[in-house]
Amino acid sequence: MKAFDYEKDREALVRRRKKRRLAVVLWGCALAMLCALGLILVWMTGIHLGSARRVAPPAMKPAVQIANFRFNRTPKAQGEAESLVKFADGEVLGARYPKMEDETLDTLMKEDAQSLIDAIEGSYQQNPDHKTVITMDYDIIPCGSYVSVVYHVIQDFSDGAQQQHQVKTFLYDAKANQRLTNQDVFGENYPKFVSQYVRQYFGSQDGIREQVDSEAFQSATDPDWENFSHVSYTRDGVTIYFDAGRLSDVSTGVLSVTIPAKEIYQQMKLNVTGYTKEYTLPDDVDPSKPMIALTFDDGPYSPVGNRILDALEQVGGRATFFYLGNRVNDETSDVIKRAYGLHCEIGSHSYDHSNLTKLSGDDINSQLSKTDKKLKKMIGIPADVIRPPYGAVNDLVKKTVSKPIVTWSLDTLDWKTKNKDSIEKKILEHVEDGDIILMHELYTSTAEACESVIPKLAKEYQLVTVKELLTARGFKLENGKIYYHGIKK
Repeated sequence: MKAFDYEKDREALVRRRKKRRLAVVLWGCALAMLCALGLILVWMTGIHLGSARRVAPPAMKPAVQIANFRFNRTPKAQGEAESLVKFADGEVLGARYPKMEDETLDTLMKEDAQSLIDAIEGSYQQNPDHKTVITMDYDIIPCGSYVSVVYHVIQDFSDGAQQQHQVKTFLYDAKANQRLTNQDVFGENYPKFVSQYVRQYFGSQDGIREQVDSEAFQSATDPDWENFSHVSYTRDGVTIYFDAGRLSDVSTGVLSVTIPAKEIYQQMKLNVTGYTKEYTLPDDVDPSKPMIALTFDDGPYSPVGNRILDALEQVGGRATFFYLGNRVNDETSDVIKRAYGLHCEIGSHSYDHSNLTKLSGDDINSQLSKTDKKLKKMIGIPADVIRPPYGAVNDLVKKTVSKPIVTWSLDTLDWKTKNKDSIEKKILEHVEDGDIILMHELYTSTAEACESVIPKLAKEYQLVTVKELLTARGFKLENGKIYYHGIKK
């Protein structure tokens, strides 16, 4: 198949046709002249893919079709677009795809566009008797650091057959410059959840509810990954696309369902939409009264963690536990689930206590995502907040981390002294309203100190989580921002 550049080759193509007509006039007779007039008439009428989508008669030559080809969509796009027009024996393909400034991302998008073009060509070359015009155009939908590209592939037939309209989608992480699949984004329950949502949604829509019980509709919405593979993302929700004729008669065109982010958020392993569930303070937290947040790093470690939880439970208090991902396993599952069940806050302390300031952006993401994956498998949710090991933060960490960063205002030095009395004295002599207090879920001495000091603290302060403390004091938690106390100046 020969590539055709509309802007460059049209004039040359027209000149060649005029010379050919002149030769026919010189050689021919009256009959030949009549034929030439007929060809001119055909050339003048041509094919123009505008809003009316007129298709050339079967006898139209491909070169004439191309000379009059037009894209009829205005892409929702950022940056520039690249395009090409190709023709075979009676088939015309016009394709347009995005051009990105970042070379790696641009290469990925070109590869996917080319694979789609190849698939289209392979499809219509298998049906040489069909005279068709195919347009492939796109919308590009940014969502934070992610980009959805939605291709619309429309096929018109010269014999008047019903137009075909398909949608293909691709998702890219523009920060990491990589392509993502649905399996990268969603957990294993995604097909089941979407199947139920789609059936319920269309069951309430006029014009299609009558077909919901049909075998074809049920098959197309079975809880299978492939049935819900064409997806785009915005901060408001996730849109699932169905090709024309997939759920109902082809004349209804492409159908889509947008699931609000707040409803599909729990199905995500990767928060592509950037949705954050609106947080409200528990009824037992009084913003007008003194409060502190006890925090524990380096766990989970059941022998210490359970003793801390015992002391908290006795006074109705809560704390924040910053877990290391490599300690989240079957042996520690009981203490993790117990902490979560007592409404303590679960945070991330990285995967293996690496100094994040010495890592690349990809490695920082890996440290957090591996921990989140294990936590989500264990308790159903990722970490709310992060405490970087050693409290070490730089600009790259702040830019990369997609959670609020929590340090501390009072360090007990329990890791250094490993002495119950010293830990307790440090807290009682220095504690103030709004403090975020640092301890470690590793040492027996810390457990002993908590058993003694927590009842004393509870008489004067509300023992709350970091998120509860900051929210009560009017802070708006933002990803990549550092919080070290609950006193708003």
